[in-house]
Amino acid sequence: MQNREERDLYTCEKSRLDENLMEAVELGENEKVQVFNNTDGAVLETYAIAGGSGVICLTGAAARRAQPGDVVIIIAYASVENDMAQEFTPAVAVHDRQNCIQQMLSSEPASTTLE
Repeated sequence: MQNREERDLYTCEKSRLDENLMEAVELGENEKVQVFNNTDGAVLETYAIAGGSGVICLTGAAARRAQPGDVVIIIAYASVENDMAQEFTPAVAVHDRQNCIQQMLSSEPASTTLE
């Protein structure tokens, strides 16, 4: 059985994402996202809700697919017309272990994990 402090690390009122992150990558409230857990290989779909600074928090069934400290990739997709697809530039935010944006990229290189 976990003590109360450990349990509190795994719970929050609602799933939410850092508002600065959402703004930086133009992710809308309630927009569908996929979450890839690089630590254990889990993949899930959920939706984005803005929350406190530095927060990446999953609740409900999604919370069973990640633990504090896991490295995750959050992806949102866009549908664009063919002529716009050639000009489309994704927004990639690379974070440190405290969920602070360290780099903004316009494409995803083979490795975007900061050590």
